[in-house]
Amino acid sequence: MRRRPYLILLAFVVAVGGLVQTPPGRSLLESAGLVGATEHYSELAFTDPGQLQRVLVGGSELPLAFSIHNATDRRRTYTWSVTATVQNATPQAGTAQNAVQRLDGGQTVLAPDEDATITTRPRVMCRPGTLRVEVRLDDRRAIAYQAECVNDIGSRQG
Repeated sequence: MRRRPYLILLAFVVAVGGLVQTPPGRSLLESAGLVGATEHYSELAFTDPGQLQRVLVGGSELPLAFSIHNATDRRRTYTWSVTATVQNATPQAGTAQNAVQRLDGGQTVLAPDEDATITTRPRVMCRPGTLRVEVRLDDRRAIAYQAECVNDIGSRQG
């Protein structure tokens, strides 16, 4: 008979453990402050970082692919943009250094836990120098890489 209280306690623990695995049980624990709210986030990444074009000729196309993942519990509309900033450019009359050039942009609607791959081929107008290519999502998250802009592929510094 001494085991009976322990068996009742074990049955209670198993029942509560099963309850907290359900959405109402999780909500109850969150309300009680016993567990934190579920994290919701979005992911932004280059699809194939090893294939990013590191040397660009001014006026050429820049093939670029990136992915967005909606890791939230609701449908989201993402606004994305691709920009290029020439850094360390040779100053010329009427040309500002570190000028940002918008290359492309758009919107993508994703359901909960859905992914999208965006492929774009904008034309890059740049002068020789270091180029920062940036993909921005909802003006909050960004990924970027650096490339070298040259007059022609034969003038690549190395």
